Amino acid sequence: MKQDTLKPIVILVVLILTSINPIKAQWTYSELNQLKTDVTISYDVIYERNLTKQERKSKEYVRDISVTFNKKGILIEKKFYASAQTNRFAHLDYKREKAFYCTVSSNGGKVALQSNFREPKKNAEINTNETKNIVGLTCNKATVSIKGISKEIFFTKKLGIKYCKKYNIDGFLLEYSDYNKKLGHYKVVAKKILYHNMAPSFFSLNGYNIISSQEYAAIKNNAKEKIHEAKISKLEEKAPKFRAKSIKGNKILSKEMLGEIIVLNFWFTTCGPCKKEIPQLNKLKEKYNKQKVNFIAIALDPAYKIAAFLKENKFNYDIIPEGRYYKDKFDIPSYPTNIVIDQKGIIKMYETGYKNDIIERMSYEIEKALKI
Repeated sequence: MKQDTLKPIVILVVLILTSINPIKAQWTYSELNQLKTDVTISYDVIYERNLTKQERKSKEYVRDISVTFNKKGILIEKKFYASAQTNRFAHLDYKREKAFYCTVSSNGGKVALQSNFREPKKNAEINTNETKNIVGLTCNKATVSIKGISKEIFFTKKLGIKYCKKYNIDGFLLEYSDYNKKLGHYKVVAKKILYHNMAPSFFSLNGYNIISSQEYAAIKNNAKEKIHEAKISKLEEKAPKFRAKSIKGNKILSKEMLGEIIVLNFWFTTCGPCKKEIPQLNKLKEKYNKQKVNFIAIALDPAYKIAAFLKENKFNYDIIPEGRYYKDKFDIPSYPTNIVIDQKGIIKMYETGYKNDIIERMSYEIEKALKI
């Protein structure tokens, strides 16, 4: 996982790009031209079962959603997660019939993955006789099947634009249901509507690097090749020397660890795969606790962010903060990356990306080094 480059989640992109009606359909209604201001609708996300504290901290957990559109036919959808991050959002251009999945990286880089509107796949049975009032608007009812269970959705034409997600309805959704394979069924319900004027820049893609799906695939393949090349080129090389101070105040000098094994982990606090493997890394450290093996984690984050992270997440490595300098020295292409250095300072393992069997992989190399 990269922190400073494009990080679109393909599954979410598909959801966005399949959430619009066919290109030949009518995208807006006469009510849109009557708008005197921009419109923002806030939604609550309600899960059917009681989620655990850990589930509410997961990257799948969406706590609320905001949708804003203007009379020019530009709609912005933002999802707010447990961390309240809003560095990704959907930009839908109804006049151009284009959808953009936008990402703003931590270093200010802006990328928009572009695709055409696509036809929704979920059939809906419209009930024109039953209505419901949501945020002051009269909505029509429809029923859809989600994982074999019948669910109600409600929509209106009063807002003048289609926002139908993956359902083939003719209107703007104000209540709908969906399913997450980890968190189960959930309902999204509009709770507030606000008529106001946003700054023009809010709806603009100026400054974004707009790329097609084909270009994104090429970037992804190129990244994979670089990761593979880095792994092959680093093995059996002399590891770069380094010196630093950990967040515990320990002085760490690689030259003083010659004759011992060094295990390095490169990570950052908002990296999902990094966080996922930490419990396994803790078990690995415990396994070799009485051996001459040094476990060091080099984080990109400053010390105060790491301290906040550690209040909720146990990580038993000695942690070096603000490690971008060391990341460059070791040519780290992606996160997480785990490195095993033997007693002579030679790199014996250079593994990038989350692996389910990371304990077995690293134990194998550590055991070989211990026998030297």
